[in-house]
Amino acid sequence: MTKKELRKEIKYLRDSLDDGYILEASRSITEKVIASNAFHNSQTIFTYISTLREPDTSEIITEARRLGKKILVPLCLAKPDMLAVDLDNQTEQTAADKADIDLVIVPCMSANSDGTRLGHGGGYYDKFLEDYKGETLCLCFSKLMRDDIPQEEHDIKVKVINET
Repeated sequence: MTKKELRKEIKYLRDSLDDGYILEASRSITEKVIASNAFHNSQTIFTYISTLREPDTSEIITEARRLGKKILVPLCLAKPDMLAVDLDNQTEQTAADKADIDLVIVPCMSANSDGTRLGHGGGYYDKFLEDYKGETLCLCFSKLMRDDIPQEEHDIKVKVINET
């Protein structure tokens, strides 16, 4: 199965997930992230802002702020370029230096336990992560995890956190 075909299948599965499952799974994923060494040892965190059918990142952001951590979010440019900009100062849109980022929380459509992820197809995170040296976490619902994700040479593996 190609990545394009798998994305279509995962999108169908994701759209059919029960809202209660998404809420509970997101809560569990959030607890695991907040309890992780990667989160605790980080002063600067680069995270996506979740959309409706993704693991919710809002509580992760809230807890990071409460602990005085700096939060960066993606600013997507022409494919596949992306900058990490300060969530609280987006008017300047000054890109953060990757060397200053301790943790990147990566979105996915699916992932497997060895860290292979199926992204949304833009290549933004693979390009961003190709020379990144810090910690990475990918948040994935267990019901969307797959063992058959094709891996290409440019794909970057990440640590996967799910609710199980």
